[in-house]
Amino acid sequence: MGVTYLHVKRFTSRKDGAFAKLILWNLVEPLKPETTYDREACDGKWKITERGRQFLAGTLRVPWQVAVLLGVRIGYVDESKTISVADVPDTFDKKAHTGQEVA
Repeated sequence: MGVTYLHVKRFTSRKDGAFAKLILWNLVEPLKPETTYDREACDGKWKITERGRQFLAGTLRVPWQVAVLLGVRIGYVDESKTISVADVPDTFDKKAHTGQEVA
C-alpha cells in the first residue's frame, strides 16, 4: 500500500494548529519537502502513523499531556495518566474546556 498524505482540510476545518499537535504523540507526521522549492506544495499535508492507527483502533493509550519547550517535545508529563480514543468527545465544547461563553 502506498503512503498517502492528505491536506489538513480533509481532517478538520479548525485553523488554530491543534491538529498539528498530534505530532507530539507521534500520531501523525507531516510530508517533508525534498527541497526548499517543494516546501509550499508540502504545507498542510499529513499522514496517520502506525501509532495513530493503533490509537484510532482503540488498541493504544497515550499519555494525557506532553511537555514542550520552544515547540520541541521534551517528554511526557505523567506516563501513568493516559487517554484512549474512547475518552475523546465526539464534539468539542469550548465552554466546558475553557469556561468561556460560545458566541
